[in-house]
Amino acid sequence: MASLTFNQIKKKVGDAWALIATPVYSQKTGKLEKGILVFFDNDKKKVHEKSLNCKYKHITVRYFGEIDNNQIFVL
Repeated sequence: MASLTFNQIKKKVGDAWALIATPVYSQKTGKLEKGILVFFDNDKKKVHEKSLNCKYKHITVRYFGEIDNNQIFVL
């Protein structure tokens, strides 16, 4: 799998949760710049389950939709 930029991942995933392997973060801002999109789904639980069996050592799970300030997301 090829590494995708943050914007490429966001375009592909839409408003869903994503499992990203080998994430690269900006040293200046600390934000995600690119990574390998392994899996995505609207159901956070499915993404979490996939992360438990991921062959990559360095992963992150991110939500790419708009976050409602009245909700709290816990992984």
